[in-house]
Amino acid sequence: MLWNKLKVLGSGSYGTVSLAAPTNVDSSSTIYAAVKSAEVARSSSLQEEGKILQALRGSEYVVECFGEDVSVENGKNTYNLMLEYAAGGTLHDLICKSSNTMLRESEAAYYAFQLLEGISHVHNKGFIHCDLKPANILVFPPTEKYMRLKLADFGLSLKSTETHYDSSKKHPHHHRGTLAYASPESVTSEIYAKDVDIWALGCIVIEMIAGRRVWSGYKSNYELALKIAHEEPEIPYNITKDAKDFLSKCLERDHNQRWTAEMLLNHPFIIKNINVKKMDDDDVLIRKCNWISTEHLFSTISNYYPDHNSSRGSSSNISSSETNSSKAKHTTDDEDSVLGIWDLINLLFA
Repeated sequence: MLWNKLKVLGSGSYGTVSLAAPTNVDSSSTIYAAVKSAEVARSSSLQEEGKILQALRGSEYVVECFGEDVSVENGKNTYNLMLEYAAGGTLHDLICKSSNTMLRESEAAYYAFQLLEGISHVHNKGFIHCDLKPANILVFPPTEKYMRLKLADFGLSLKSTETHYDSSKKHPHHHRGTLAYASPESVTSEIYAKDVDIWALGCIVIEMIAGRRVWSGYKSNYELALKIAHEEPEIPYNITKDAKDFLSKCLERDHNQRWTAEMLLNHPFIIKNINVKKMDDDDVLIRKCNWISTEHLFSTISNYYPDHNSSRGSSSNISSSETNSSKAKHTTDDEDSVLGIWDLINLLFA
């Protein structure tokens, strides 16, 4: 089956993310996938992310990567990662859409539970995310009352077999990941261990509950780094004791005393607010699928392959107007007609 890249959803240092669909599926039952792409010559970080996602398969709280593809698109060898498409956008979008820009505490607790399950899985598999933030958490349609969240964007992840000391800094307060969610030890001592993900989680929970970031009143990254290094984060005053205690365990300045994901999953703030739903059969089937590696899912006619006839290629051209009008918000007018993930698995490489 050949695929067509419909429009650009976002871009970054890794390359681009595109919305894609098969070329020969009835429009009434459109299947979508998100495809992260980069020129092969510049795809080392994206290929490394693919290896990490392959190692992390098996959790309903980490974005599913179906496999990889190398195609010739517009005359360029292109590396593609095939990911499940998040029609709900990101947690950042969800926070912004909420009334008064705040989520109810019970809702935030349930989302924190999902994030902790994902973080626990990542840590148990031997990795540190290193860039947890609302924009890197994807939102999927709800199974019951609340949306489903999945961790994504593992391009800056590290192995957690030992504590990392980042020697890549060219000047003080240069941080791996997004500074607003950085832990004190990563800013002051360049230490990257599992604890940095827990600090970031605390920042995210505050953002969900309060509708604002933890840190404010700074005019530059340098000032922000000084705040992280020397000041206590401001925990909202109008929340329950359980929520305050949960946040204090996440935002413990001494990273050796900071709670782990497993410990936090048993905190009263989580336990009292969740109703754990068992995984459905489709999720179990997904975990049994093999990693797929293909060629030419998106290939266009190219001088590199003069023997290919027109039936080999699919159009992956994306107009400049689509590129400019489409940012990292994963929503479409057809999201109600998206088939299930297992349908996508069946049809992805048919």
